[in-house]
Amino acid sequence: MDNRLYLLFLLTIVFGIQDAACQLKSFIDLSIETGSAFRDLNNGNDQSDTQYTIDIRDQNEVSKSYWRIGLSYNRNILSRIFFRTGLRISKIGYESNDLQHLLGGNPYSDYPHMPGRVIDVFAPVQIHFDHYHLELPMAFRYEILKSRLSPFVEAGVNVNYLLNAYSNVQIGDNDNTRVSILNEENFNRIQFGYHFGAGASYRIEGDLQLFTQLRFNFLITSTTKSAVEERLNTTGLELGVRSGF
Repeated sequence: MDNRLYLLFLLTIVFGIQDAACQLKSFIDLSIETGSAFRDLNNGNDQSDTQYTIDIRDQNEVSKSYWRIGLSYNRNILSRIFFRTGLRISKIGYESNDLQHLLGGNPYSDYPHMPGRVIDVFAPVQIHFDHYHLELPMAFRYEILKSRLSPFVEAGVNVNYLLNAYSNVQIGDNDNTRVSILNEENFNRIQFGYHFGAGASYRIEGDLQLFTQLRFNFLITSTTKSAVEERLNTTGLELGVRSGF
């Protein structure tokens, strides 16, 4: 009798696990994210002249809006825990009016991104810097409630590949000049980071959901190979639609 009860207990566990596994689903989602991007500068060699450069740039830079579009795969690995990964394209940048310091303090010089063109750095100037990335995020999401409206938290890591970088310069009344500034000597093409966020999903019907979250993204790897370490970080709102299959 004891052996029969033991066998019944094992069968109950096996079929219980099998039933739980059958309830675990996969989802795919399409999302867009936008918000504010800002550049974090750090002194990589602790030299005073480098710190002066950072201080000047911090005074003359402002945040800029960014966008990120992605297609993600979601796998339900436990009852309320999902693994999420996919591919994203992003445009992240910042703005500055500090052309004089970029020229090393020379009032008249060849702008390094436009050789042969003499620039008056005392004229009003605005510079837009844009970096385009291909991103591979890997994250875990915990859904707090299993209901039609479900709040959740999400955290993970990113691997980014820098596709290109541009500067868009307007000096005085001159037209904008947009040029690529990407080169292997000055930029790290592969960058690592992490992100976290919190939001909620709303189940429309079946496995079709709408979701949104406030998302924070930070780089660990410096974008540039220089004494001034540069990291492009973002804070924004992600909106998307998700469907099971």
